[in-house]
Amino acid sequence: LVTCNSRLWNIALMAHGMDIDMISKVFINGCTPSKVDLLSIKRSFVSTFACDVSEVLDEEGGCHEHKSITIADSSIGFSVVLDAGVSINKSVVPPQTHVSSNLVNEDDGTPQQAHQHDADHACGGIRPRGDDDDDDNWRHQILHELQVTVYYVLNLVLLFASLMPSYEVWMNWCKPQTSLDATAVLMLCLIVQTCVWILTLRLLGLMTYGWQSLGASSSQHGHAIETELKTRNPRDATVTATPSPSPPDRDHDSRKRNAPWNVPLHSVYLGFSFAVQLWWILPLLWGTPMMKYAMITLGCDVRGRRLLYFGNRLYDFHLLTFADRTIVDESHVTGHYGVLQSMTLGRCYVSGVLHRNCFVMANSVVRDEQSGPNRVILGEEQT
Repeated sequence: LVTCNSRLWNIALMAHGMDIDMISKVFINGCTPSKVDLLSIKRSFVSTFACDVSEVLDEEGGCHEHKSITIADSSIGFSVVLDAGVSINKSVVPPQTHVSSNLVNEDDGTPQQAHQHDADHACGGIRPRGDDDDDDNWRHQILHELQVTVYYVLNLVLLFASLMPSYEVWMNWCKPQTSLDATAVLMLCLIVQTCVWILTLRLLGLMTYGWQSLGASSSQHGHAIETELKTRNPRDATVTATPSPSPPDRDHDSRKRNAPWNVPLHSVYLGFSFAVQLWWILPLLWGTPMMKYAMITLGCDVRGRRLLYFGNRLYDFHLLTFADRTIVDESHVTGHYGVLQSMTLGRCYVSGVLHRNCFVMANSVVRDEQSGPNRVILGEEQT
């Protein structure tokens, strides 16, 4: 889990039979051993996905035909579902998309008719690198992986070092003698461990994002919000009885820094954040008023007094803003998005009710009273 952003896992996928190069970036938790030999991935970025490599040939379902899936010069978003036999070439597939037909960029190659759901979600085209760029690309990838490896080693050292306070509490401070004592001390260790990981995430955030991870002052951010709101729609300032801030100025914010200063470090930070959010006890606070204060401690900008958060995961905490009376129900809220080898950072503003399985990315503004379920939000429009 901690090393999921390393391309060294491509070697393991090759050993299991996948046709993949060392340039592609694939999250291995979507690659099951029974299917990898029918996947071909070249010069692409593939997030967590699901695929079906067998097609039913008769109505009774007793006869199946296995078909391979080909991905080349493309970017596949989070939670994408690929049907058997599809070919994706020079295309960008947004998160939570069901691809049932071939996707080929019209600029280069013969386009084939795709399912309407696919056609509505497929956007843009990716030009593959030319042969003249292969040497530079390899040098870039080797340098990138060397940096990632060094950061992962330091990250693992930091992870094990962060376990020391809980170990000291259990072994030297409390020394439980009975099962009842052990239960109480275990809860204390979990609380201590969560606090240590929160501080560790803030430290890593400071290294990854610089001073921006400390957040802007409330007055500056509030002024930018009010200016943006009045510029877009003056009526929005009086939508509710309780004044609610408008979205941040995404264009201004993206001009300051729209990409991590060190992409390998940012990748390692995301992996560490993902792993920590699986192990700490903050999910016990979901749906409680205490979760609001935990999010503020992590660096989120929480406006107002009422926020109900029921998961799923948060990334780039200092880039996330939640308005008053916001409900987040098992959705992903991130301050970044990636396409192939490029990573974009930006503020994300959420208000209203965000229903299950929504995916809100960087430079996004959610101002609807009801959003979702199963929606991908980028910018101010839902795609």
